[in-house]
Amino acid sequence: MRDRRYDRVIFLNSAAYGAEDFYTLDNNAARSEGIELARSLNTKTLEGWTGHPHLSIIANNPGETFNDKINAVVRAVEKTVGLEQVNVSYEKFLIKERIYLILFS
Repeated sequence: MRDRRYDRVIFLNSAAYGAEDFYTLDNNAARSEGIELARSLNTKTLEGWTGHPHLSIIANNPGETFNDKINAVVRAVEKTVGLEQVNVSYEKFLIKERIYLILFS
């Protein structure tokens, strides 16, 4: 059911993975979990979606900004709705039980 219900799943890694300097309880009233619990919830949620045929994982890559993450989400949506993407290729790697989506353009 999971694989047929959604055309694409876009998973944004928590700041608790790869952007720890930006993970704080001070600027988000809805956030109540500490960094370790956030990592655990991130992992469990990703495990639930792993295997979906159209899973896009938006990682926190060194040197990238939050706007870069937003642009990666826009590219994933464009791909889903059939908008032309020029000179973009995707590769997925499973490293230490984490999945990273690397976008090349």
